[in-house]
This record gives sequence, structure tokens and C-alpha cells, in this order.
Amino acid sequence: MMTRFYKLGIGSSILMVCLGWLLNCTAFESRELPRPLATMNTRDVVYSDWIRTDEWVSTSLFGLPARACDLAQSRLTATNLENGQLYVYTKFNDEIKSLPFTVGSEENELRFDYSITQNTTLRLVEIGLRGSLKPATTPQVFRYVLIPNQLASKSKIDMSDYESVQAVFSLGD
Repeated sequence: MMTRFYKLGIGSSILMVCLGWLLNCTAFESRELPRPLATMNTRDVVYSDWIRTDEWVSTSLFGLPARACDLAQSRLTATNLENGQLYVYTKFNDEIKSLPFTVGSEENELRFDYSITQNTTLRLVEIGLRGSLKPATTPQVFRYVLIPNQLASKSKIDMSDYESVQAVFSLGD
């Protein structure tokens, strides 16, 4: 009778060790948890000062009236652009908006957008979607923020909320 309990005890122990080993090898893989934003290195974030845009050129885009402004920015290199995510913001009607965005009234509708035309050149565009193209009467200011992909993938913030972006990535005014 004792040998029976002895064999059952050894068999159960071996089964538990094997099951534990199997679970440890497959189900409990250790993963690196994302770091909180407070411990992330934000020194690699590239951003501009607020850039005043005075020299707009009239053009058309897909047959729609538009105007464009090219800004040469030496920090928007091919390497930085390939390894990061670019966001552009503008101060518009006393608030900061993330491009692209559309504003409209009963008379007209404007689309604000941007592109990179070549290395180091940021092109800002205003497109008249409906009605006549009525550009802003006051000078506009824009700012870009280029966040490295590794950092952008770890930060779970709404990039259209400029105040959050400014706080998380320690952007100056």
C-alpha cells in the first residue's frame, strides 16, 4: 500500500514539474513593459520655433485654388523623416490646431495641410475647397514636431492635442 502512494506521489511530482516547465516555456514569456513617459528620453525630439509665414505663392492643387509656402528646415533630413513621425501645428483663431484640418463657413471652406517636397523643405498649403480662397489676413505661425518612431510608439497621447504634446515632450514656447 505504501509503495502505491509512493509511486503516485513521485508520478504526480514528475507531472507537475513537466507541466510547470511546459507552461514556463510557452505561456509565461517575459516581455519588456513600456516605460512610463517620465522615464523616456525625449532629447531626440526635433521641433522648430514658431515660424511666421509671410511669403505665400498662389497655385492650384487638383484644379482647386490654393496657396503654398515652402520652409527650408535643416533638421528635416531624410534620416530624421524616415525614423520619425512628423506633426505640424498652427495658431489659428486663438487656438493651436494640428494639420491637416478644414475650416469653413457658409461662403467658403479651407483645407490646411502640409507635405515634404524634398529633404529639408516643409511645404504648407491652404486649399480653397469651396467658394473663393480667402487667406487669413493676419500672419500665420507654424511649428513642426518630429518624434522618433521608438518614442512615438511608446507614447499613447493624442497628437492633435498640442498642449499634451508640449507637456509630454517638454517643448518650449
